[in-house]
Amino acid sequence: MRFTCLLLVTLLGLFAPAVEACRVQHLGCWNDKPQRAIPHRLGNFGGDIVRTCGEHAKRRGWRVFAVQNGNECWSGPHAERSYRKYGPTNRCKHGKGAGWAQDVYHLHC
Repeated sequence: MRFTCLLLVTLLGLFAPAVEACRVQHLGCWNDKPQRAIPHRLGNFGGDIVRTCGEHAKRRGWRVFAVQNGNECWSGPHAERSYRKYGPTNRCKHGKGAGWAQDVYHLHC
């Protein structure tokens, strides 16, 4: 029974809706510092960085993520509480952050 439940939960996760099925809300542009406001770097990505970063965060069960410096993807289990740590800024460019500035997004699925 335990194996069946685990298998069912795993399969449901594999067929969860893609980020396209989620509404992505922009939470603004926020400062960052070496002691990161959002601590987990999920990678560097090209192309549609917001969609790709959102997909990586969603796979981990995280709903808030950030794009920084054009191609860096950040998220974490407490990002919805920590992203405001260093206050707002207006330095972000084109929804992809900037150096030590991050565009923060929330997934509504």
